[in-house]
Amino acid sequence: MANLNTSPKTHYLEKELNDLIKSEKSIFRFITENTTDGIWFWDLEKPSEEWMNSDFWKTLGYDPKIMPHKSAAWQNIIHPEDLKSATENLHLHCNNPNYPYDQIVRYTHQFGETVWIKCKGIAIRDENGNAIRMLGMHENISELKETQIKLNSQIELNQHIMESSGIGSWKWEIVTGKIEISDLLANLIGYSKIEIGDLNFENWQRLLHKDDLKRVLVELNLYLEGVTEKLELEWRLKHKEGHWMWILAKGKVISRNSNGFPVAVIGTQQDISNRKRNEILLTRYKSLIETTTNVSSIGSWEVNLDLTASYWSDVTKKIHEVPYDFESTVENGINFYKEGESRDKISTLFNDAIVKAKQFDDVFEIVTAKGNIKYVRAIGVPIVKNGKVVSVNGLFQDVDSETRLNQKLKLKEEQFRQTFEFAAIGMAIVGLNGKWIQVNKSITKMLGYTEAKLMQLTFEDITHPEDLKNDLDLLDKLVNRKIEAYKMEKRYFHKDGSTIWASLSVSMVRNNSGKPKHLVYQINNITEANAATKLSQESLIKLEDQNKRLMNFAHIVSHNLRSHTSNFSMLLDIYKVDFPAQTENEVFPMLVEASDSLIETIDHLNQVVQIQSTEEKMESIHLLPVIKKVVHSLKAEIKNLDADVQVQVKNNIRVFAVPAYLESIVLNIISNALRYRSDQRIPQLIISSNDDNSGTIKIVFEDNGLGIDLSKNGDKIFKLYKKFHQNAEAKGVGLYITKNQCEAMNGSIQVMSEVGIGSTFVVSLLRTQN
Repeated sequence: MANLNTSPKTHYLEKELNDLIKSEKSIFRFITENTTDGIWFWDLEKPSEEWMNSDFWKTLGYDPKIMPHKSAAWQNIIHPEDLKSATENLHLHCNNPNYPYDQIVRYTHQFGETVWIKCKGIAIRDENGNAIRMLGMHENISELKETQIKLNSQIELNQHIMESSGIGSWKWEIVTGKIEISDLLANLIGYSKIEIGDLNFENWQRLLHKDDLKRVLVELNLYLEGVTEKLELEWRLKHKEGHWMWILAKGKVISRNSNGFPVAVIGTQQDISNRKRNEILLTRYKSLIETTTNVSSIGSWEVNLDLTASYWSDVTKKIHEVPYDFESTVENGINFYKEGESRDKISTLFNDAIVKAKQFDDVFEIVTAKGNIKYVRAIGVPIVKNGKVVSVNGLFQDVDSETRLNQKLKLKEEQFRQTFEFAAIGMAIVGLNGKWIQVNKSITKMLGYTEAKLMQLTFEDITHPEDLKNDLDLLDKLVNRKIEAYKMEKRYFHKDGSTIWASLSVSMVRNNSGKPKHLVYQINNITEANAATKLSQESLIKLEDQNKRLMNFAHIVSHNLRSHTSNFSMLLDIYKVDFPAQTENEVFPMLVEASDSLIETIDHLNQVVQIQSTEEKMESIHLLPVIKKVVHSLKAEIKNLDADVQVQVKNNIRVFAVPAYLESIVLNIISNALRYRSDQRIPQLIISSNDDNSGTIKIVFEDNGLGIDLSKNGDKIFKLYKKFHQNAEAKGVGLYITKNQCEAMNGSIQVMSEVGIGSTFVVSLLRTQN
């Protein structure tokens, strides 16, 4: 018995997202500008429905094939505290588009471990601004979190080391003048933090020796203005007991405003009165107390030139993947750097540090003792005594993840540049003054201008006057944030003077303050498409006219033929009555048979014409009673054949159909199943229904009859006067009429069959609500 083949269904939210990406360029930018380990699309009108792509589940260790597209699936594995905050952020973002949906949450991996996820989202809104969908991205930052934990531990350790070494820290807020110092720094000059009170820049200057004040202020301003690259000063501060202490102070700008001016500086202060030799011990301590998510581990190293000795900290050894009892030398340290550019560069920089007392800070590739290639940051600071470099101290930092991430980012930027340059559609960046800033090859080809010539024009210069006002009105709304983007069809003037029809999509790029920077144009040439559409419309009008003429011809032919055949049949009847002796020959019965066949043919033609031309009123019909009625009308024949007819149609199904057509279709298919039965087995017919929620009801008729060879007759089965079995009763009209009746009701009919096994007919009709 033939079976229906069904293909996997695409989730409607996935399809909707695909359509949005094609039509809404802001969605495309949102996806491409965010590195993701998963994408999700949430139906806020049906909160239980949410589509997640494969990476979403793979990141959390689950098989995407078995995970449902339901919001409950991820809500069951997110940390309860994070679910609450995520829900609150969702409501805030939906109510206020300017409130970002951006947070870090924890999920439980399939194997029990915690996965840290950076979750960003954007609401898709209807014309009234109501959030109806949420599009989101997932980024796995578990390694980053682990790095932060390690970094915090390292900072605490170094803070402890600093305090043990007598080093205090400070922070200066330049705008307010407020200065915060650590307890140790206050103690360094004999005060407690309570005694020293609210310290600011002015009263800090009072603590400074008058001979140092002018020099310190000059060097401080030079650093803040960017003239000098580092802040490292020596000055004298007055102790509470009245004596002066020499202080080594170091600092670094940690934040700037939108204009690039320094906002805050942090640093350290160390008593160097009796131990000047330790002035560079923690030169780069500031890099340890900066909050950065890119540092995984930091080690120290030292090369003593007087003693020709080399020292590596445990972290430095760990980065090189050597045992903790490894004895370092200058030579084997250099040899860890990857042969070629990295080894040549570190050799040059280390030599300059010794000979020229030049500091260095750069990124290199090393090959560890285990053969792993890593990116590292090496910092070296020469220690000068009596005008001679006596040692080089430094820090060693594993920046492999950060560097490789930057490389990926550069690759993405290059890919975007390639996409922009070689896109099949026109892409451009346009200034707020209408000038073309950057255009790709597709635009120059479309408009006929060279890139240099196009740059001299504005978009207004080549826009058709009738379209310009609408374009400018939409642009004004875009600049003033009344709309986020716009799309329109407009006409451009080609260089040769011809008109180009284009589909234009425009979006705005803004700076961090929300001010417009420039416009992004996407221009698709639709000149040929518009011409084709116009031609299709004209052709459609001609076809409709021709169709009307053909239908009128069919009516005339069927009517006139029926009149002539009726007259011919009536004359035969009269002749038989008036001249009975002359009808008793072999010719007269043949004339009667020919007349009857002609009448039957005209009846078939009338039925076809009626289906094609009659606009029958369609209505909502309860399917099951119609099928039962037809089966009951054939009850005698079914009983006589001992046939097994099973009706498995659900009771609540209704279809949109013409009652007479529906009953005719059911009768025709059931009659065929009984007529073309197999003599080898009891006739069986199963009538069922299938509702796939697509707006269509499929009525399935499965029989175990003779079957049809579709390889020979598949293209003929629904054509007029085609017969497939040696049955004297067969006319070759029923399936043709059935197909026409289905199509007249916006439906369809399909067949699957195998000779000797049976046939399956599937009638598809429009579904109506119960």
